[in-house]
Amino acid sequence: MLSLRKQQRIVLIRALWLIMIGAQSITRTAAEEKSAISIKKEINELSSSIESGKEKSQAMQKEIRVLDKKLNKISQDQY
Repeated sequence: MLSLRKQQRIVLIRALWLIMIGAQSITRTAAEEKSAISIKKEINELSSSIESGKEKSQAMQKEIRVLDKKLNKISQDQY
């Protein structure tokens, strides 16, 4: 049978090992969450950029229609 001091040392080493494994797991989880949050932010930014682009495109299409109507009117007035 092992002496009490050796048993305590083994228990302490196992406890420290488990703490280290737990800390690594927590660190990894935190890094994954941070990564997921940054990816979500990037997706949101891209979505808002796409929406903004759609709005700009629609505004430009309206301007083109107005200018086209004006051009047609000028063309008709000339004849």
